[in-house]
Amino acid sequence: MSMKKTKILSILTILILLITLVLPYKAFAENSSKLILELTTLKEQVKAGDKINVKVKVNGDSIASLTGVLKYNLDEFEEIKQSDFKLSTGFSIGSFTSDINRECVSFLLTTSNDEYIKPDNGIVATITMTAREDIVLSQNTNIYLKADIDAEEDYYEAESEIFLITNDETGEEEVDDLYLTTEQYKIGSANTKRYESGDKYLSRISPETTISEFKSNVETNGTIQLYDKDQNEITDDVVLVATGMKLKVTKENCEDINLDLSVVADIDCNAKVTATDLAGMNQQILKEIQLQGVQFISADISEDDRVTATDLAAIIQVILKDLVV
Repeated sequence: MSMKKTKILSILTILILLITLVLPYKAFAENSSKLILELTTLKEQVKAGDKINVKVKVNGDSIASLTGVLKYNLDEFEEIKQSDFKLSTGFSIGSFTSDINRECVSFLLTTSNDEYIKPDNGIVATITMTAREDIVLSQNTNIYLKADIDAEEDYYEAESEIFLITNDETGEEEVDDLYLTTEQYKIGSANTKRYESGDKYLSRISPETTISEFKSNVETNGTIQLYDKDQNEITDDVVLVATGMKLKVTKENCEDINLDLSVVADIDCNAKVTATDLAGMNQQILKEIQLQGVQFISADISEDDRVTATDLAAIIQVILKDLVV
């Protein structure tokens, strides 16, 4: 009897030891795959005096806090202040410290009552940085971020490289080329982020996107104007973006950027996805009609340069709100 008890105790001891070893590993594995920190800036080339937006992003689940240290070169950028932070909805700055000697800022971003919130497009904060006017040497520079998410003491690191350009040695100010970039949409057929000469379309806009939301998802050093398909300028930012609208970006002494807009699955150009769009796509598949330009791009949900049953299934999901595009 005592021998049997001894065996039972030995087995229990081994099981407890295995559980002790396995559980921490599982917790670490789950945590390590949920959140990845990114540091992105849409401008890779910056001139003295320019402002850039550095976006702190997280990929994964909702978060309740982010503690970070952002390091940069004070010989190249103006000192970052708390007012330079623009936060995602629901987040606020719990603490902020600027250390000139260490050339860094430390900050804590939190939600009210430690509520878990999924940041807008994964962006927790956008930090505006200004390149110094007195940069004396054109060179690459790095912005470095180290952050802890939800006080788990699992630190994530990210780095972004930017090329700084001085003013012309002759003292004459050069004209910055007009640019248009986006992290959210697709510009042209070859480049998904930056406008290149010859691009005709800006696509992958979600249905029921307001003009205000659209503008917040693009970055430019020019002036943005939007026109309906009849060439009437749209000035109300709460109007929904529709397939067939025209985007015009202008800057003095620069060639204008003109792009036709495509909203995913909005084939009939009314900014929404309904049974009418479904019928139009079906007609395209049956070769009863021939969609062209932005209408074809909107119908090609799967982005394989064809309109097939795959796109038909996808548009049904969009209508039923089962698919977010």
